[in-house]
Amino acid sequence: MVDTVYQGLVYGTVRPVPGLSSLYRLYCKLAADVGCANLPSPGISWSAHPVLFVVNLAILLPPMTILAGLVALSLWGWRTEQRNLNRRDSRPPIDTAIRESMER
Repeated sequence: MVDTVYQGLVYGTVRPVPGLSSLYRLYCKLAADVGCANLPSPGISWSAHPVLFVVNLAILLPPMTILAGLVALSLWGWRTEQRNLNRRDSRPPIDTAIRESMER
């Protein structure tokens, strides 16, 4: 998913989302648009299909953003837990021995 967005930004070509190319063909048949061309199998280029390119990125970006947020949240929680464990390990042990009084 990340590599698809990277290819889109750097090379201007993205792999089509599964099912999106069939929707595009259905739209072309219903609209009877003369400008509709066959989609290339390796990817959708910005120069040939700019609308489909943007739609493809719009479908890919929200799940990728959510996934990145979940990964960041889990790493942040793990880091906080590790910091608390390290803090607990660095403290001296609590002295729980019962002492007898020295005054007799």
